[in-house]
This record gives sequence, C-alpha cells and structure tokens, in this order.
Amino acid sequence: MSNITNLIDKALKEKVFGNFEFRPNQRKTIEVICEQYFNDPHGTIILDAPTGTGKSIIALWCSYILRQLGYKGYLITSDKSLQDQYEKDIMGYKMGWSSVRGIDNYECDLNGLPFSVGECKMRGYSLQQAEKLSCGKTCGYIISRKKAMASPITLVNYSWWMIQQNYVNLKIAQKQHKLQNKEPGPKALNDSERLEIDDFDNFFPFKKRDFAFFDEAHKVDEIVQKHFSPILKKFPLFKTVDLIDFMVSEGIGAPTAGKSYIEKLMDEILDANQNEEMVFKLNKLKGFLSLILKRRGDLEKQSRFKFGYDVDSPLPKKWKKAFGQLDYLKDVHCKIEDYLEIVEREGLESMLFSKNLQDGEIKLMCLSEAAMIRKHLHKRSGFKVFMSATIGDPKTYCKVMGIENARVIKLNNDFNYEKSPIIFVNRFKMSMQHKQKSLPEAIKVLDQILNKHKDQRGLIHTGSYEFSQYIKQHSSHIRRIIEYNNSSEKEDALIKFKKGINGVIMGPSILEGLDFNDETCRFQIFFKVPFPSLGDPLNLAKMKKSNNWYDWKTGITIQQGIGRSIRNPEDWAITYILDACFSNLINKVDFLPDEIKNRIKIIK
Repeated sequence: MSNITNLIDKALKEKVFGNFEFRPNQRKTIEVICEQYFNDPHGTIILDAPTGTGKSIIALWCSYILRQLGYKGYLITSDKSLQDQYEKDIMGYKMGWSSVRGIDNYECDLNGLPFSVGECKMRGYSLQQAEKLSCGKTCGYIISRKKAMASPITLVNYSWWMIQQNYVNLKIAQKQHKLQNKEPGPKALNDSERLEIDDFDNFFPFKKRDFAFFDEAHKVDEIVQKHFSPILKKFPLFKTVDLIDFMVSEGIGAPTAGKSYIEKLMDEILDANQNEEMVFKLNKLKGFLSLILKRRGDLEKQSRFKFGYDVDSPLPKKWKKAFGQLDYLKDVHCKIEDYLEIVEREGLESMLFSKNLQDGEIKLMCLSEAAMIRKHLHKRSGFKVFMSATIGDPKTYCKVMGIENARVIKLNNDFNYEKSPIIFVNRFKMSMQHKQKSLPEAIKVLDQILNKHKDQRGLIHTGSYEFSQYIKQHSSHIRRIIEYNNSSEKEDALIKFKKGINGVIMGPSILEGLDFNDETCRFQIFFKVPFPSLGDPLNLAKMKKSNNWYDWKTGITIQQGIGRSIRNPEDWAITYILDACFSNLINKVDFLPDEIKNRIKIIK
C-alpha cells in the first residue's frame, strides 16, 4: 500500500491530473483497488458508485497507478457518449493513451463511405493487406487501431473489444494451431473448445492485458446477449443465390444451390419448434455457409488478377456486392457456430428462440447468460473492475454475471436529497389486468402534477408507447408534452425539450444514458414501473428461473431513471411514481439502495 500511496502523492505533486482534488472516498477507493490487484491479479472488484462519486476518474487514476508499476489494461465503455467523455478526460489530463471505436465510426478516404464498405473491405482485403495500400497511411481506422495496439492503456467499447478478444483472436489462434501442428485440413480449426486461446496470446494484436475496467457494468448481460445471439433473416440470405451465381460465372467452384433450396432451408428453421430440431437445422445452415466461405480466397485472388492489388481503380458494383454478402455470411456463420457451441456445453434447455414469420426472421437467444459472459468476457480479462451507479443487489449481480468471488465496494455520493423526495402514489396498478380501470384516475393525478410544475421542465417515463399514446389523448397538458414514437424521433425531441422553458418530454426510453441536470429537469413521473417485458421469451424464461433477477432488473432500471435528473450535489428534482405495482419492490432487501428507500413518501 505504501508504494501505491507514494505514487498517488507524487502524481498530485507533479500535477499529473492538473489541480486535482479528490472527492470523499475517491483516494481510498483507488488505493484499495490497486492493492487488491497485487493480492489477487486475476480477481474481481464490483464498484457500486452512484452519480457524483466520480467512478470514471477512479478508473483513470487506477489505470495510471498500475501503468506506473508496469502493467497494461483496457478501459471499456458501453456507448459513444461515455467514450467521448473518457477521451476528453484522457486528452485533458494528457495521458497519451489511445482510443479506438467500431469500424463504422471511420470513413474510407477513397469513397467517403463507412470503413466496413470501404474500397479495401469491398475487395476482401485483411487489415494487414490494407495497411500496405497507399491509402493505408492516412486511413483513420487503421491509424487509430495501430495506436490502440501500441498504447499501454486503450479505451474501447464492449462490442469492439469482444470482437477482438473472441472472433479475431480465435481466427488467429486457429491459424497458428494449424501451422504448429502441420494439419493440412481445416477440421480441427472449428473446434474452438479444444483450443486454449490464451496459449496464442503473443500472436494477437489486442492481447489479454493485466486489468480491465468495465463501465456501465449493469448492462453487460444485455450487451453480451445481443452481441452473440444470432438473428437470421430470410431475405438477406436469399441474396446468397446471386453470390453463388456470380462466383460460378467467374469460374470459382461453389455449392450448387438455387433460391428454392435456401428458401426451404430457412422455412425448415422457421418451422422448427423443438430445440433439438432447431440445432439440427442450424448445423445444416452452418455447413452450407462453410462451403461458400471456403471459396472466398479464390474470389479475392480473381479480384486482384482482374483489377490489380491497389484500390485506385474502382471495383465494379457486382464485385462489391459479392464481397459485402460474403462479409454478412461470415458474421452469420460465426454467430451460429458460437451459439451452437454454448448450447452444446450448457444443454438444450438453455436454448430459446422467437420468430417473426411474416418477415421471415428468427432470433436465437441463450438462457445461460452467465456462461456466455464467462466465455466471452471473463476468460479474456485479467483483473476486472465492474463499475456502475446501479449495481443493485450484489449477490444477484454476481449470479447474473457468472462471478464466483468478488470484492464489493459501495460508495455514497453525499448528495443532499432533502429537496428530492420520491412520492409514491399507491392507488393505481398499471398491470395488464388493472390498467383499464386505473388509467382514467392516473391521468387525473398526472395532470395535477403537471399543473403543480407548470413553470418547470420534466420527464414522464411511460413504460411503453401504448401508455404514451393514452396520455397524449387524455391529458389536458398535451401542448407542453414533447413525445417521440421511435428511436429516430427521440434525438429531435430531446433537442426541443432542452431548448424549451416548461416542456415535458415523454417516452419509454429516457431511463438511461441521458443528463438532465439542474434547471433542465425539476420533476419526473414514472407513469408505469419499468418491469422487463414478459412478452420477450428471454425475460419470461429468466423470471421463471429466478424471481430475484426480475426484481433486480426492475430495481436498477428505476434507479437509472431517477438518476437522470439529479447530477450534482446542488441539483434537485422531485420524483413521482404513479404505479401501485411499485409496492412489490419497496420492502425487498437490497433491490433498492437506502438512498432511494429513505426518500420515499407514500400517498394512499
């Protein structure tokens, strides 16, 4: 501890972080995290740090101290706005660390399109090949990626990091495994379970590093599920017929398959109702895609023969379409392969799927989220710090995350909540069976609240677009209310809200990732408790498996929503909860923190 203390003192003296002053408990938390690293370099810390405690600064300080001691790590964020914030801090403190984003945040210098459809990608070039091109010297993505590889501390987002640590590194490991064992065929390359990826870490561009800080860590289960759960769509797969025809026309052998074959294969998948049957059909699709993808190298050679290696001459449109379809099929194949591997390991009972027969779409899901997180995240991390303002019950969080043992650090922000009560109107249930009776009375209370705050801006968390429409049709304050009907309208609605004087923004998705500080918002109304939708088969299965999960997820969503409008020690806002179903959570231990429970005032 003394070495860590000395390094912090030295950094303060040398003004590494400028004229920095620690907030209460920040320094102690930094010391504890760094000390824990030395006690258990493969351990886990859960940092429950509400708004105002400065968890991002804690992550930066810890990374700096550990770097001074010779260690390397990742800072991992959930979205662009959070990555923006970290980049600003890293530049402001002159850390010199690099940041890299998903490929479509960068434009191709030649065609002005996102990098994923840039000239090199449309020719099927690898990044190593693209670097050698004339445009590789100025390519924004290639430059950022190379800097990130060399940087001792690298800022990334979850999705990009998981792609590198799983798909990219697995492909490299398989290639090295084949070379080392001199296996002529690709058989063993598909058996990733046999392959210990860590054994090939020296070959990876983004290696497993000593530590990783995961911000907004309450989202990890959803991020991993979304990232590794395949969605199969009939229409995009139909385009494979055109790809095969094109390959044949270029003299490249490809599996003979017409539209009827692919349509039949997708219909079989869409018709499957039993998990065992679904696994069989998915393996059939995976095998078919493998046959096509094996011929990609031949198409790339043909492209270079016809159009040259460089990208100065434009690639014909039909060739771009072919490589684009191959990229799509590669992504589908990888996700199916990975999904089937998890199902094989966790059992058929972990498999879930939902269908949209009208659009010819099927979404595959896995109930064993903890196993997915262990495989795709824990396994490729060293020392781990999971940070969030809304961890909720630590035992439930650890179970969801597949964490067997962790040290939990709980911080308080020392905000004064005297002017920020949570008023719970325990009268009207907004559940399916009660909403018809409750809605007319709840609207009256809603209008009373809006009238009370007629000169202030506020939020209405509706829980669904259905409730948004009801409020729009029945509230007497509709002229003040700013609504949106989908995600594309949301950004314009937010701009209009922040420019107004007494506007009220209304919707089901203003619970997370938004900052409504000070006069921007002085009140908010939960018209309905944001329970996870049981219309989603995954949520339903998870609730049946564990009631604690359902309560935990609801609790952290409420905390996130409440936190939108109180962002600093002097800030305040009144919260109203109009759904009597909230009573189910109030008395449950650990699902709501004391700083929430102590503010609740019940009106019956």
